[in-house]
Amino acid sequence: MKRRTFLRAASGLTATELNFADTPIPVIDAHTHFFDPRRTEGIVWPKKDTSIYRPVLPDEFIKLTKPFNVKGTVVVESSARMEDNDWAFAMAEKNPVVVGYVGRLTPGSADFPILLEKYRKNPLFLGIRISFAIANSVIAQPQALADLKLMANAGLQIDLGGAPHQLPQTLIQLAKISERIPNLRMVLNHLPMPRPEAKQDIELLKTGFDEMKHRPKIYVKISQVIRTVGQSVPTELEYWRDALDEVYAVFGPERVIYGSNWPASLLTVEYPPVFNLVRKYFAGKGREVSEKYFWKNSLKAYRWVKRDESQPG
Repeated sequence: MKRRTFLRAASGLTATELNFADTPIPVIDAHTHFFDPRRTEGIVWPKKDTSIYRPVLPDEFIKLTKPFNVKGTVVVESSARMEDNDWAFAMAEKNPVVVGYVGRLTPGSADFPILLEKYRKNPLFLGIRISFAIANSVIAQPQALADLKLMANAGLQIDLGGAPHQLPQTLIQLAKISERIPNLRMVLNHLPMPRPEAKQDIELLKTGFDEMKHRPKIYVKISQVIRTVGQSVPTELEYWRDALDEVYAVFGPERVIYGSNWPASLLTVEYPPVFNLVRKYFAGKGREVSEKYFWKNSLKAYRWVKRDESQPG
C-alpha cells in the first residue's frame, strides 16, 4: 500500500471525501498545551489526579500528529504564573514545531505594561488569553481597556475562554470592545459550546452571534466539538453537524480556525477522532475553505512565525 493511501485509510476518510487529491493540506494546530510536572516548581494544571498529569512535550505531539500533516502549533497558556510563561518561551525556542505562544497577563494589573514590553520582544509571543469574566469587565475598567489598546497597537491578539453559560454575555461585550479598539484581533476559544437552556439566554446568544457577523477582527476556534453527552461521547459528524453549521453561519470561511485543545481533549477522546470530524466537515466545503480553516485563518488571526520549511505561509 502506498504511503498516501495508508494515511488516508488511517484517517478514516477517502480521497474523494477529503478533496485533497495528492497534495494534502498542511495543518497548524492553533490550540495545544505543553507542560512538565517534573519541573522543580511543579505545574498548576493539570491536577495530579488526572490522566494527563505527566510530561506533555513537543516530541510526543509531533509523532502523534504526523499522519494528519500537522506542521506546527500555537501553544496556549495553561497557568497564570509568570514563571510558566518563561518556561513556555524556553520550550518553544528549542522546538520549531511551535510557531507561537499565547501567554497569560491580566489587563488592568499594575505590571501589565512592563510585562507586555518584556514579552513582546520575543517574536514567538503572539498575545494573551483572558477569561470570559475578565472580558466582561473590561469596558468598565479604563486601565484594562488601555492595556488592550497597547496590545492592539503592538500587533498582538487576545484569546478568550470560559464557561458556556458566560458566552452570550461575552459576545455582547466583545462587540463593545471591538467598537472601542477596532484593530484588536480576538479569538474565541472552544466553540461550539452547549446551547443555553433559559429563553433569555438563548435570545442573548442570538443577539451576540448577530453582532459577531459584523466583527471581522473576531475569530473563532472550532476546538471543542466532541464532548461527553450523558453517558456517551458521540464522534460522528452528523451528530455535531448542526452545532458546526451554526458557528460557520456566523463566522464564515474567513474566521474559523482549527485547534485540537490537546492534550486536554484526551480527557474525552483521542486525537484522531477530534481531527477527523472537523476535517470531514470542512472537506465538504472544498479545498479552499479547508485551507483557510486549517492554517490560513490562524495566520491572519495570530501572525504566527514560520520556523521550518515544511510549514505553510
